Amino acid sequence: MPIVVVESDAGTRDVGNILDRLLEDPAVKSLVAALAATVTQPLLAELMNTLIGLIPKVLKKNRDDVLFAHNHSGFDFDDYGIAPGSSVQDFRVGNDRVRCVLRVRKN
Repeated sequence: MPIVVVESDAGTRDVGNILDRLLEDPAVKSLVAALAATVTQPLLAELMNTLIGLIPKVLKKNRDDVLFAHNHSGFDFDDYGIAPGSSVQDFRVGNDRVRCVLRVRKN
């Protein structure tokens, strides 16, 4: 039985989509062009235009992050075969972001 904890970056991707749509708006495009025209250094203006175009693309490609993964096999019925009063042993596993306890029946 795999146990996986995943951090969803859907919100970041949504922001990337919103920024992409915003930057495609004709009014915003003309404002960015006007701003770039005021920059006296052409290289700086080109850098600014490139970064403005790249930010939404980077955000939209942000993938979900696996924070923790662990595999375990056992009996998945009858409370894993642990009868009341049975002896069990806990195994604590995790990392700096996620912690869990795996309880195993002892014979």
